[in-house]
Amino acid sequence: RRSPGQVARAGAGAAEEAAGGDLLVRYLGGTVSARALVATDLVRKACANHKMSPIASVALGRALMGTTLLASGRDAGEKLQVRIAGGGPCGTIITEASSALDCRGFVAEPEAEAATVPELVGVTEESSLRVTRTHPFWKSPYSGTVQLKSGEIAEDIVHYLATSEQTPASMGLSVEWDAEAEEVKHAEGWLITLLPGWDEGSVGVVEANINAFDRMETPEGVGRPDAICQHLMRELDGEFQTTESPHWRCTCSTERLLTAVMMLGKTEVLRILREKEPLEATCDWCGVHMSLTPDQVRAHMKSKVGRREVATRSSSPRGLKIEDEELQDMPNAGTADWS
Repeated sequence: RRSPGQVARAGAGAAEEAAGGDLLVRYLGGTVSARALVATDLVRKACANHKMSPIASVALGRALMGTTLLASGRDAGEKLQVRIAGGGPCGTIITEASSALDCRGFVAEPEAEAATVPELVGVTEESSLRVTRTHPFWKSPYSGTVQLKSGEIAEDIVHYLATSEQTPASMGLSVEWDAEAEEVKHAEGWLITLLPGWDEGSVGVVEANINAFDRMETPEGVGRPDAICQHLMRELDGEFQTTESPHWRCTCSTERLLTAVMMLGKTEVLRILREKEPLEATCDWCGVHMSLTPDQVRAHMKSKVGRREVATRSSSPRGLKIEDEELQDMPNAGTADWS
């Protein structure tokens, strides 16, 4: 039986889903935490930014939802990135989500084909899943890396939680593809974790609820994320905690592109100005095409930020909060030659 508070919340969740948009909810019952989301719009947006095969769309959607579930409930200002580097045809999958659930992600080879997601990702001895957490007030990022276990993204994230964060967990991620409409039809996921002090009795209840998930029904007037959490928390007196709205947000901008240009160093920047070459770039995350004129580069060099970059002979990756994956093809701090 549901308490009056649960009934009221269920109605609210259904109304929010009916109004459109994605939804994530969190429940807590004793030493068990559950969260679930519907993220169809988010996954569609991520896939629409690139020409993606159906199976690559499913893989990106699962990774994006898994990252979103991990980011929910983190400290304000924290950002979490998941990097899946397998040996399969899709190459690397990178997804990000902030504590405010600003999300983005991409697949290195979006048109890659395979029969299943594990085959698309590829599991070899060198395959890995890395989670990097950053915060403006932290001295350095927190990073944990595990070897890919199966190529099933939910299983590999659970493996990471158990290995790197010593958190027993279970996760389910589902992306349904509509072959006729050639787009994602539905995307949902859930994460259940055991908090310190958990007991075997709670584990047994959670396992039974998970095993019965395929037989779960969504009651009339209950939002799908609420229904999932209430099912996972059966017999555990789980109570609703909060609701959040995940959404797509890319941080690419002309200012960031100008900063990247300054990292090329004096010789290359002066050549650009001298030859009056327009610069073209495409954001890997969202596919947006950007361009810069030599006049824009010159104006940036004369600005306060640009003068500081010239004076220090390079941009500061930490000051710009650029993730380490974005720096792999860039000079390290202090190596841009402005002498």
